[in-house]
Amino acid sequence: MATDSNSNNHSDATSEPVESVDLRRYSLNGVVTRNPSLWTRPLQWTESNHLRALCVERQTGVATGGIITVNTLIPSLDPCTLGCLISTVRDRDASSLAKVMAWNDLLVFDGHAQGRTIRLAHGVPSIETSINNSTGPGVNTAAVPVPFSAYQTRIMKLRVGRGGAYQLPRLSSWRVGPSSVLCLLDSFHISGVVRSHRPLRSYEPCIAAVLIALAQTAEGTDRHLPLQTTHLLFINRNDENHVHVYTAYISRALLRRFQLPNCLPPRFPRTAPLAVMQHRRVMYHPLDTFRSRILTAVSMGTTTMNPDDYFGG
Repeated sequence: MATDSNSNNHSDATSEPVESVDLRRYSLNGVVTRNPSLWTRPLQWTESNHLRALCVERQTGVATGGIITVNTLIPSLDPCTLGCLISTVRDRDASSLAKVMAWNDLLVFDGHAQGRTIRLAHGVPSIETSINNSTGPGVNTAAVPVPFSAYQTRIMKLRVGRGGAYQLPRLSSWRVGPSSVLCLLDSFHISGVVRSHRPLRSYEPCIAAVLIALAQTAEGTDRHLPLQTTHLLFINRNDENHVHVYTAYISRALLRRFQLPNCLPPRFPRTAPLAVMQHRRVMYHPLDTFRSRILTAVSMGTTTMNPDDYFGG
């Protein structure tokens, strides 16, 4: 659109870009001071306010891939058992405990087998017999498959400063190996009702808080990495066709803002996001490949095995 010189001068004088109040320009306490509506628990976080202030960029439809970090060992299941367990996972009216127990049976050998598997996994260099190897791309197939531990309930807190902490929704987690953890969040623990009509995006600010808290927990193990990668499986009670997988790449700068809430960012602020949160959907069907697909989405390879064949009596 053509304009005269006077209108251009007027535009230059009155259309100064509005400075966003976010963690690229202010400390955490500085952001909250300038926008007191941000002072809420993570369950009440919103995309427009909190994720923007935290400089979290959302990406969707990201292709599954990446480096497989651990090769997991899961029990082989007959089609009937597999179908029944996945049916429970999909059922929007099933209790949260029933869903977690179904996930546990999909991933974990029974208690007796599990204990022996762990000892063998640390005691032999490789397993070459009675294995249906379905590892994903990038897996070192010579590595010993590691079984999942039985699930644990995990109460996470988002830490702020030296003593501050916000309690987050309850997670279920399965440990595999010395440092890998698979975490699951049911939308029931955010909304408080089984059948909530909230759209998926309304849950994501709280999901982002969980991903940041997971990065805070793991920070001490990978201090040399510029980004902390965390994964989360999310069950949306409104979606009986997919499991939602969230992967976050959390910068050290963002973790530092929470660790030192009065610390100012560098004088010349970065323009890149402080965190990237990727979202992908994984379909339940086909059922026979569901477990390998969902684990590949969180950078885990899979090896299925019949416990009787594995132990050989």
